[in-house]
Amino acid sequence: ALSMARTQPMMSRYRFVDLRELENATAESMAALAEYITRPCPSAVVVMRGRKLGNTKAARALRKAAKDAGALRSFQARDQRPEQLAIERASAAGCKLEASAARRLVELTGKNTARLRMEVDKLVCAVGGQGAIGVQAVEEACSLVAEAIVWELTDAIVARDPKRAMAACERLLGGGNTSRSTHQLLSMVAWQMRDLLALQEAVRAGTKPPGRWSRVPRGKLRAATDTLRRRPIDPARVTRQLAYANRALNRARASDQFVFEGLILEMTRS
Repeated sequence: ALSMARTQPMMSRYRFVDLRELENATAESMAALAEYITRPCPSAVVVMRGRKLGNTKAARALRKAAKDAGALRSFQARDQRPEQLAIERASAAGCKLEASAARRLVELTGKNTARLRMEVDKLVCAVGGQGAIGVQAVEEACSLVAEAIVWELTDAIVARDPKRAMAACERLLGGGNTSRSTHQLLSMVAWQMRDLLALQEAVRAGTKPPGRWSRVPRGKLRAATDTLRRRPIDPARVTRQLAYANRALNRARASDQFVFEGLILEMTRS
């Protein structure tokens, strides 16, 4: 990687080199990094990512080289300000993104800046490129809102909280002036329950959470794990309920909304 950093870029002014999992670097690799930091290539931008380096001789030498370099910039996860980034991007486009709306947007999209910029641009277009953007506009325009509310719904199902579950159900069925297919929502709930069952098995076996959960915020993963320990899901019961609801939706002559709501109430029963 460092040889790439010292190679002159071909198609641009700078070459970008991303070094990941620095905490797993060998002593020789850290020594090479420390040496590079003292004589960096002016045409390269090197990003080093990792957790704590530890207190080995090589790690101490690397930290000292980084400190002595002066031009090195250091960032930590807690330094991220995604809400401010969203507000500033909206402002540059001529709109005012309210602080509460920015927080809600980050809740829905996460801290991925590329996705956040894309959703802000969509919001700006949705309001016509001017005026204020509130929480309601975020929940109506954000493409990830349905998935986020389904998570709220499945959280409430696992917690056996019918009031919270029905509130999420109402938002999914008609909230934000957006109607959605009950079959689509049923499939989303089924998929989320599948993920929760996979997590439950991992918790019982004492193994790492499945790969899908690596993209879930730590707080949500911890909350889901704690809830599953207190109130484990019965796979047979959940599968039976989902199958019954699917058959009922296929046969429903009246509003299938009642079938979906009935499923949610049944699943939240203690």
